[in-house]
Amino acid sequence: FLKTEVSDGIIARGYDAKALEILKAKKGGKFIILEADPEFHPLDIEYREVYGMCFAQKRNDRLLTDRDLGKVVTQKSTLSEDAKRDLLLASISVKYTQSNSVGYACGGQMVGVGAGQQSRVDCV
Repeated sequence: FLKTEVSDGIIARGYDAKALEILKAKKGGKFIILEADPEFHPLDIEYREVYGMCFAQKRNDRLLTDRDLGKVVTQKSTLSEDAKRDLLLASISVKYTQSNSVGYACGGQMVGVGAGQQSRVDCV
């Protein structure tokens, strides 16, 4: 999988020897490989500076679980295990994209993500 995946780099807490050799061979040795510090704990408050202004907000560290799917507000009041899995996967994926994102998960994988669209309707 790593040999055919298209990207410019990877960040992970660590790599086994075989994976590291595969990664080092990508892009003629120019693939960016960073190892994250497993002891790092982010602050509770995140800061962004834009044109000299500083914005601060609580870090979104909430973990989504199937308990978040307890209240179904559609005519079909129960969800299959597959639907729950796909909803959680899409929710977690969209959590880490730009605002106004739309995600579509099916069969346990993300099929599409529209990030940063001005209109959620047009994004679909």
